[in-house]
Formats: sequence, C-alpha cells, structure tokens
Amino acid sequence: MVRFWSYCFLPFAAFFFAAVRAQPDTDSECELAKAEILKTWSLKELRDATARSRAARSTADSADVNCPSECGWCDFIAEWGQVEVTSDIPYGKAFNQELDEEEVLYMDQYLVHQGQNGFKYKPVMIVIHGGAFLKSSTKTSNWAPTVSKYFAMYGFHVVSLEYRRYGEYCRNWGTSGCPEIMYGAPVHDAMAAVRYLVKNNASLAIDTSKIALFGCSAGGLTLTHLMMMNYGEGDSGNPGYPSAVHAGISLSGGYWKSTMWKYRKTAVGSIPPYMAIHNTGDWIVSYDKAESAIELAQELEASNYLLSLSGNGHCPNVIIPGSDDYEFDKVVGAVCTKLWPFYKTLANATDTMLSMLFRQYPGFQEVRLIPGRNVAFADYQNEYQAGMAMQGLQGFEMTPEVRLSLTYARK
Repeated sequence: MVRFWSYCFLPFAAFFFAAVRAQPDTDSECELAKAEILKTWSLKELRDATARSRAARSTADSADVNCPSECGWCDFIAEWGQVEVTSDIPYGKAFNQELDEEEVLYMDQYLVHQGQNGFKYKPVMIVIHGGAFLKSSTKTSNWAPTVSKYFAMYGFHVVSLEYRRYGEYCRNWGTSGCPEIMYGAPVHDAMAAVRYLVKNNASLAIDTSKIALFGCSAGGLTLTHLMMMNYGEGDSGNPGYPSAVHAGISLSGGYWKSTMWKYRKTAVGSIPPYMAIHNTGDWIVSYDKAESAIELAQELEASNYLLSLSGNGHCPNVIIPGSDDYEFDKVVGAVCTKLWPFYKTLANATDTMLSMLFRQYPGFQEVRLIPGRNVAFADYQNEYQAGMAMQGLQGFEMTPEVRLSLTYARK
C-alpha cells in the first residue's frame, strides 16, 4: 500500500412504450421557451434578468443549494455571441453493435476565453442530450446547444457529447445485448469523454477535480447510470486515465429500478453528489424514476437533492431567466457547494472533500486528514497508481495562493 503525505419500476417493454413511442424523435420539444432572447441580451441585461428571476420566488426551502457568493461560477461572464464553438472533436471510438462496425465518437466544445476572477482553470460541464436513445436526436438538436452555451456564459468549459444510441435497435426488448447496451454504451462513451478531458487537461486549461455532468431525459438517465451503476470502464477510448466525475444534475432523468437494478453500486460513498430536477407530472419519464435515483443516493450516503417542480412537461426550462420554472441558481449552486470546497485550504477541508479529489485516480483507498496540521494521507493500492495520482495532483491549486505538495510515505 502506498500513501501520500499532503500540506423503474416499469419493465423494459413498458419503458419503450413510454420513451420511444411517446417521446419526440428529438429533444427539440423540451421546454426551452424564451431561449431566443438570450441571443439579444447584453451582459447587463442577462444579469438583471437573472436577479429579477431570483427575487421573484422564495429560496428559503433550498438554502443548501443557493449559489454562494464566493463561488466563481454564479454569474454571467459573457454574452451569447462571445461563446466560441468547436464542433466534432473526436474523443474516442467504439464498436457499434447495430452497424457492426467501429464508430468514431465526437464532442462539441463551448468556451469563452476569459475566466472568472481569481481562477486559473475552468471547471468542466459535460452536457448529455436526450431523445429516447434514438439516432434522430443529436448533440446539435435544440436543447443541447442552448444549454451548453448557457453554461459557457457562466465560465464553465463545456463539452456536449454524441454517444452510441440504440433506441431503435433495442425497440424489441429481446434483441441480443439489450437492454444492457442501450444503457451501458452511452455510459462507456461518456466515461471515455471524461478520460479524454483528463488526458488533455494541460492544453485545455481545465480543472480535472471539478468535472460535472448535466443531462436531460435520456441524457439524465445516462449520467445517473454512470454515477450509480457498475458497468465497468468500457473500451470507448483513452485507457489508463481516470473517468471519475464529481457532481451530476439529472433533468427529467433517473432510472428504472427493475431493469438494471442488479448493476447498482453497493458501497457507501461510491456515488458523487447528485441532484435530480423533475416535474411531478412528467408524462414521458415519470417522477418516480427520479425518486428511485435519490433513494439509492441516500442509501449509499451520497450528497443528494431532489428539486420537485409542479408541472407536467418534460425537461422543464430551469435555465432561462423569466421562465416560470427558472431554477438555474440552484443548479450552479448545487455544483458550487459540492465542488467549491476544494478551493479551501486543507485546514478548512474535510476527509470527504479530499476523498473526492483523490478518488478520481484508480487504486484510491482512503484519505485521512490530520486535524490542525494542514496535512493529509491518501492511500493507494500500489506505487504505479499512487504515481499517477501524484503526477496529476502535484501543485494543484487549493486557492490561488495555496498549492498541494505531495510526496511518498510508505507504510
């Protein structure tokens, strides 16, 4: 051992009746009313509209996820037209069982080059589109580009993923490999995307200890399964790099407990912070699917929050100021309150905070903070795994003034 010293309840066939037959072929009909107005607003108008939306409804019942003033990503830093989009960046490749050939996987990048004051590296937001796992729904459908630009305007380094979709192939639940490939392939592809970002973190200027996921419908289901199920690493690309994420927000997602329940995680502390946002009357993905995910998160003692909305629509418009369902301060608040603590000094940190930082590297066992000494020990299974973590985290900025200093301390 090496240590560091550091200063559905529905059956599968019923699911497809609801998700494939009832859901639109693309995610373009998700509720993004008023999105067009974002393109015309100045930075001041964006901030003023957000302030009005925040003031228009009470947040007393969710103070734990209100965006804290010290967080670097609670306010706009750019307008719509300042977001630079780079399309079709290959991040991996994987065998497509339906096509019987290898498929190249692509992501789109959304970025503004300025950052929030005091932060050298950007946090990462991975956006996963929905659409019932149908090929007709893509990363260029209406929902994903709008949401991706919106997060970029807040200062995130955003990538929007394309992934293997088996909605049509698995329409007959008896098809070979289904439902495992329908749920598992998108998870494996998303994990490859995380590894791609970690592999290229220096050139991208991103903070790989702050990788979050945001997805709607099938995208919310995918990120929920990535965080809560054991599907293995897959073979979609970039082996040898960590695929850990540090927060996830599922919009109108969740999972079908009876379908893939046998793959669920069972270890306490194995699920990152998780937030579910769901209309109680959602007629496409019912509210109990979000409840199932929250139930497992609670069982494994993960930080979790269920934001229940009273509407009937699918993928409610929680991001656009002026929308009746505006809740974006809670979305970024959930991310910031879970990820922000890593910027504090070790003296203000907790074992849980540091565990999430070191857990992104394979072989992690535990971390122990020495009270009052600004020192912690992080244990790994072997020297190779410890070396990977040491290389990745050496000099990590806890604050602009404080960096991690790592060295071996063998037992």
